[in-house]
Amino acid sequence: MKALILIGSGHSDSRCYELGLYTKERLEENKINTKLIQIHEKDIHECLGCEYCLPHQNECIIHDEMEDIYKLIDDCDYLIFISPVYFSNIPAELKKVIDRCQLYFNLKDRSHIKQKKFLAIHVGGAPSYPKQFVGFENTYEVLLGNFNAELSGFVKISHSDRVNPLQEKNLEEISKQINNLIK
Repeated sequence: MKALILIGSGHSDSRCYELGLYTKERLEENKINTKLIQIHEKDIHECLGCEYCLPHQNECIIHDEMEDIYKLIDDCDYLIFISPVYFSNIPAELKKVIDRCQLYFNLKDRSHIKQKKFLAIHVGGAPSYPKQFVGFENTYEVLLGNFNAELSGFVKISHSDRVNPLQEKNLEEISKQINNLIK
């Protein structure tokens, strides 16, 4: 079994990265081969919206490190996104990858993409407020079917500007969601 963790923070030593390391350790304890990628360290360009991938199935006109991520997405059993929340929505680093998944949206045949389970872990700096994570929820509702994934869990952590998200209760929730993920 294989897992791919994509970290959507723009900072190398972020709390999202620490949560990613914790998640990776839990997965590897369960004998799951896990790859963790900090998106900001990769050379990934924005989607051009050119529709090149429509007549050229499963091929993007842009040749960059997203090509490696496509292969990892296609082949993983578990896909995990971890990122901060910016203004109730997805930060640019993660959004860039999601937008490049237009390639999956335009596929006529998705049979080469492995069925997978998806776990979202998102950290909001502000205290909890209504619809704090709604941007993610709306995006995932559309996105997941495109790369043959089903939502297994969604960990929502608020108030991280004042309270460390690596608190025991959050780590327990992540562990619980990982157990649900790999059932």
